[in-house]
Amino acid sequence: GLDISALGCNLELTAFDGSTQQFAGTSYAGPTVAGILLALRAYRPNLTATQAEQVLLDTARQTASGRVVDTAA
Repeated sequence: GLDISALGCNLELTAFDGSTQQFAGTSYAGPTVAGILLALRAYRPNLTATQAEQVLLDTARQTASGRVVDTAA
């Protein structure tokens, strides 16, 4: 089964030219989660990979289709 998912639709991101634009697609979900984990590990460098994963699971938003990463949490 799937433990958690990340949305890849209507993401506000910085484009290559420095402007902020909305992007969509599954290829944006992976980098979004990687960025969240990078920020989390920078803030709490003592977290193991397993602990960092658990933080994502514990703070995920429950939806009808399962848990979704909640960046703000």
